[in-house]
Amino acid sequence: MKKLLILGSLLTMAAFGQSTLSTTTLSTALTQSATLVSLSSCPSIPAVVGGYPSYILFVDNEAMRVQSIVTGTAGNACAVSVLRGTDGSIQATHSSGAVVYGGQGPDYGNQWLVDNANGFFDTGEVFIPASNCVWAPTTLTVTNTYPQIGTAFIPVVNGTTNAAAGTLTLSCSILPNMFMNNGRGLVIKDIVALVGSQTVAPTSVGTATLGTITFPTPAASETASTVTPVSIGGTVSTVSPSQITSVTTAGSFLSIRSTFSSPVLITADLQSLVYHLPFGQTAASAMTLNSPGLLVHVAWY
Repeated sequence: MKKLLILGSLLTMAAFGQSTLSTTTLSTALTQSATLVSLSSCPSIPAVVGGYPSYILFVDNEAMRVQSIVTGTAGNACAVSVLRGTDGSIQATHSSGAVVYGGQGPDYGNQWLVDNANGFFDTGEVFIPASNCVWAPTTLTVTNTYPQIGTAFIPVVNGTTNAAAGTLTLSCSILPNMFMNNGRGLVIKDIVALVGSQTVAPTSVGTATLGTITFPTPAASETASTVTPVSIGGTVSTVSPSQITSVTTAGSFLSIRSTFSSPVLITADLQSLVYHLPFGQTAASAMTLNSPGLLVHVAWY
């Protein structure tokens, strides 16, 4: 029942998009029955006719729906009246200094994921095939092919370089329509690249990057989309095994996981994500890398 209540609430919130949570702390302890929340700093709470029903404060595991500003002004609220234990969460006692997150619409959904202290998300895994990827060279040349390798005849994108030092980057296009689930919001939790090597292995793995390319709305007059992806996800942490610098058997792969410091939100239309993962080669030797694609772990709300 809690899951259904929270899901229902999130589905009725504002349009989906990239945004940032406000963060402050409680200036005084909050008893289980109190309805006045005092904040140590004043977050921006936009003025909404009839109160602030769509603005949520999230403390520990409790959601509180802001009803009115008690002290401060719209855009600079230091104490607010709230409706406790909303959206299926449990009303509880909170200590002075507890972190308070605030936001409207998808911001609230973001925090359920970021806090990771609940089970209210439907999670899943989406496979991005090799056909969505290429190997892009820097200071060397590469030939891209899409063969089937190994005894299982796994389709891969295969990049074979010339005998030179440089960087070979796995570049994959991630289209939002691969994820859409009846119009629900979507957050990417992490991306796992599957990579193997034959002949000569890479000598290093760099940090992945993730960006968006937004396409124009169809019209009689349009401005073409930008060429360079706009970075999203904040600081990216990439974890790769030490075995990546050793040659693997054709058809076997290693996993390289990238996680993001900021929630990665996916829009429903006219946007493509571009994932880049660079592999370094210091030796002047021909290198062969192959990948069957990406595993993208997601959460719907």
